[in-house]
Amino acid sequence: MAYTYDVTTTVGKIRALINDRNVSNGGTTAIFNDAEIDAFSSMAGGNKFYAAALALRTMSDVVAPIRYRTGDIEVDKREIGKTRERLADRYEKLAYSTPAEYVDSVVYEIDQFGQDNSEYINDPGYWED
Repeated sequence: MAYTYDVTTTVGKIRALINDRNVSNGGTTAIFNDAEIDAFSSMAGGNKFYAAALALRTMSDVVAPIRYRTGDIEVDKREIGKTRERLADRYEKLAYSTPAEYVDSVVYEIDQFGQDNSEYINDPGYWED
């Protein structure tokens, strides 16, 4: 099992998104190995944000729902899973968002019948002569 962290690769980019970067010492402290991250990427159809969301949801399930107090300090590990779930929600929104279309110029061409003949980006007839 390989544990690598190189942000120029898909595995490295997903590791950066889920904060699973500690791959030193043979990956003993990393949560996922490279093959597992590749599997998330494959399940997500290559979409890195959706792959990260899948990984975060898996990570949130493995946190033991423990809450304990030591003196004046209280530790609530349930919040770790909730935080990962919120981050996964944000990544899913990014995965499915598309850039807004915009007008490439402010020149409007309206004919005598009131039909808009202006040129817009992604207009099928825009590039035709």
